[in-house]
Parts: sequence; C-alpha cells; structure tokens
Amino acid sequence: MKKATGDELVGQGDAHASQGSDAGGAAAGPLPRTVPPAGAGSADHGSLVEQLADPELEAEARKTLEHLGHACLRDLVVGLSSPETLAASRDLLHRLIESAPPLGLDLATHRDLLEALPDLPVHARGITALLLIHLASDDQILSTSGELLPFLAETLESRRSVEAKEAALCLARVAAVGTDCGCCLLPDPILEALTRTLTDEDPGLRCASAWALEKCGPAARSAVPVLRDRLADTDALVRRSAAWALESIQDHGEET
Repeated sequence: MKKATGDELVGQGDAHASQGSDAGGAAAGPLPRTVPPAGAGSADHGSLVEQLADPELEAEARKTLEHLGHACLRDLVVGLSSPETLAASRDLLHRLIESAPPLGLDLATHRDLLEALPDLPVHARGITALLLIHLASDDQILSTSGELLPFLAETLESRRSVEAKEAALCLARVAAVGTDCGCCLLPDPILEALTRTLTDEDPGLRCASAWALEKCGPAARSAVPVLRDRLADTDALVRRSAAWALESIQDHGEET
C-alpha cells in the first residue's frame, strides 16, 4: 500500500479542515514589528496583498503573488492579520508550501518569521510555522526546533481545526528530521498531545496527528492503543495513516 507524502496529507487534510474551520472570521491585530519590510519592492508586494480584498483585483493579484513566490513571504504573512485578506493569503501560502521543495529559507527571512511567532495572532501561527518548517533545511530545523516547539504545542492543543492540523504537520517534519539523525526531537508532552488529537472530531487533524506519530517511530509507543482504535475510524485516510504509524513503530522494533 502506497503511503501518502506530506504534501498529499496537507492537501487532503485541508479538504477535511475547510469544512469546519473557524479561522476566516477571526479578527486580528497588526503583525508585530519584528517582521520588517523585505527591502526594495516590499511596498509593491504589500499593495498586491491588499488587492486580495478587492473582488475585481483579486484574481490578477493572486496570479502575480504566486509567481513572486518566496519574494512575497513576509507580505503574505502580514496578510494573515487582516480578516479581508486572511483566506486568500493562507491559500497562497499553502500553494507555495505544496509546490516548493525544502530548500532552506534565507537566514534573514527565517529569523524574522521565527521571531514574529510569539506575537502573531493565534490563527496565523500554524501556517507561519508550517511555512518555516516546510521551506527550512534540515539544519535550520535542528537549530530552531527548541524555539518552535512551544508554539506548535500551543497551536495543536488549541484544537482550532485548520491551525491545529498545520501544527501537527509541522511536528511530523520535525520528528522526521530527528529520526533521520537518530534522536526524537518531540518531548513526551507533545507526543501525548498528538495522541489526544488522534480522537479529535476533525478527520484532517486525526490524520495529521497519526502521520506525525509515524515519523516518531518507537518513541510513539505510548500511542499504540489509540492508533489501533483508529484502524476502525470512519475516515479511510485516517485508517491508513494509523496503519502506517503502527507499521513504522513495528518496523523500528516495537511490538504492536
């Protein structure tokens, strides 16, 4: 049975989560000043993000921003702070995440976004962390996981459908990098939180949680009883994700 990739789970999980997300209506304050302008041209990019709120200009602005890619990351994160541009900015960031391989963000952008996380509105933390995690190199993840984990744990525990799923997908990448290096980067409280979200009412979050636990290998042994229960889940992708997680634990020597 072919396993889904992380990008496939992002897409399939979004289909689940979009049915129950409450992020679109959340009001938010301005992005903290820890995210500075991105240099020359940033004002133009910001104007494009503002145009996402105009039905007559949105389609062309989307096309231009998607073409700009990494050059407009900061401005799209700023767009998450406005209810008028939140949905479109989130969608464009997801498209960028799904289409771009992990190449390593430039150090200035990576540090700017990382330092912004503590002051971001709750609904903007998940996608910003997902951006940081997906586009970061393995070395960047290893060096900054300690700073990211508290915010990922908080976002996961919020049980806000879209944001919690984004946090679980982030944790999956962190866990995978740690496993490749022969260690578990996720502490027990986060493993316990992922085990709890296996029973969330949102199948997208259940699936993402199982995928994160799969990447932990034998460190996720405490989740085995709940993963076994998910083999009878009403959602087919959750059932498959639980089976893959159990297989991963078993393949690493843990009896399931």
